[in-house]
Amino acid sequence: MEHRTRFVAATFGRHELIFSDEGGDALTRAVHLDSPQSAAEEEPAKAIPVDDTPPLTVAVQEFAEAIRHRSTDLSGLRLAVDVVSVLERCQTALGR
Repeated sequence: MEHRTRFVAATFGRHELIFSDEGGDALTRAVHLDSPQSAAEEEPAKAIPVDDTPPLTVAVQEFAEAIRHRSTDLSGLRLAVDVVSVLERCQTALGR
């Protein structure tokens, strides 16, 4: 089986969220590299806990929970549909 890894970094102001399959902590928050050196020294990277439950499993569990509680909030379902749409466009753009 092919070993795949994921790495994504998103910058928000002077901070960066970094997700990586490599290493111990999958998600970390750090001062962006373009920030002044003193800021990075004052604020070390911080690990953010990430649940190991697969995203589709979480979506189905939340959907079932919403049905049980007769919730009319569809925001989670809309987000799931949007994510699948983005992934489909990415796959098409990559020619796969």
